[in-house]
Amino acid sequence: MTEIQLPHSAKAERALLGALLINPEELSQIDLMPSDFYEKNNGAIYSAMIALDLQGVSVDVVSVMNALQSMNKLDEVGGFDYLAGLANDVPSSLNAQTYADIVKDKSNRRKIIIKSQTLAQAAFDESKDVLEAVSETVESLVSNVNIGEGAKPISHVLNQLFDEVSSAMANPKEIYGMATGMPTFDKITRGLQKKEVAILAGEPGAGKSALAVQLGVGMAKGASGQSPHPGVIYELEMSALATVRRVIAYESRVQAYKLRSGKLEDDDVERFTKTTEQLSTLPIFISDYSNWTTMGIRADIAKLQVKHGVEWAIVDYLALLKDGYSEDANERSAIVSDRMHSIAKELDIAIIAVHDLNKASITGAIQGQAGLAGSRRIMYNADMIMFLKEAKTMQDNTKSFLLTWEKFREDEPDRSLELRRVPGYPTFVEVYR
Repeated sequence: MTEIQLPHSAKAERALLGALLINPEELSQIDLMPSDFYEKNNGAIYSAMIALDLQGVSVDVVSVMNALQSMNKLDEVGGFDYLAGLANDVPSSLNAQTYADIVKDKSNRRKIIIKSQTLAQAAFDESKDVLEAVSETVESLVSNVNIGEGAKPISHVLNQLFDEVSSAMANPKEIYGMATGMPTFDKITRGLQKKEVAILAGEPGAGKSALAVQLGVGMAKGASGQSPHPGVIYELEMSALATVRRVIAYESRVQAYKLRSGKLEDDDVERFTKTTEQLSTLPIFISDYSNWTTMGIRADIAKLQVKHGVEWAIVDYLALLKDGYSEDANERSAIVSDRMHSIAKELDIAIIAVHDLNKASITGAIQGQAGLAGSRRIMYNADMIMFLKEAKTMQDNTKSFLLTWEKFREDEPDRSLELRRVPGYPTFVEVYR
């Protein structure tokens, strides 16, 4: 069987090296590694060029020859004749960047093919976890295949900032993120921001899942005069039916037990029917698949963005994601946190991630961000961290909760919001003092 040859361009590699020998000042503008060259001798020559440039030595045929000779690689690359031929045969010394782009493109294609072959081998090997193999392959491709622009001058970012500020001045507003419909919450956060992960943590039974969904529904409705913001809920803990039942219960003010028992009065039926019709038009998508991984969620969000323009996602909750079967709990939570942060940033989406507190935080032995369960990387990766804890029991036996901000990216995390559960419904209202 004929061996399939991986993508490469010997002509582009030779032309690039020849152009750099003639115009070595172009070296600083080329975004390549020696490993991006298919021909090992070309990679060795490029490596010698980089080493000379870093030492401040002028790059030319003679200096590169001497550098290769000192490394005992001159004969390996083809000797002086090969080096001289590079400079003589280059079509145009002014097209170094064009040649570099071709070399990088071929290198990226080779990496994709090699990673795909590795993934295929894992799929055939039933002793391996294929979902984890997919996650590792995608993460490796995102990390190692250069598909972006690379670093850019700070002036480019300053121009973007100037445009952003100019646009804000033309239309000033208090809430510049996605409003949730909870006035004080939105005043504190300025709305949930795209490219950011908001961790919502709390004790079991505190109602953090219900609060997260309530915030999502508010964004989908288009609170504070905003247009509706489409979003998706990944419910790994409860069923989609149970989650939607909760939403209908608090929106219609028909208690969940009535919905399950069927003991509805006429006015209950009217409110239930009307609310169901209204909520069916909201741009919310939901999945209760139990075996989601972060890479699966990334792919699903990307698809939903193309088709429906989703702007936010709720993940309930982090510890149930199936990344990294072989790692211990701390390592697994670190992997999940890193990947969730990348999803928010790279897909330009706001994420509310429901999470647990550790035992020391629940008992009050420690305070603040360190109370998050799992790896400390969760704390570092999060853009905003909120804790929901029961505060006290009111005179009418309803419970009061305190939502505290333990971390803001752009402000001091010293704010809190008192919430109260609506009696008989899985929903919260703000308490005004």
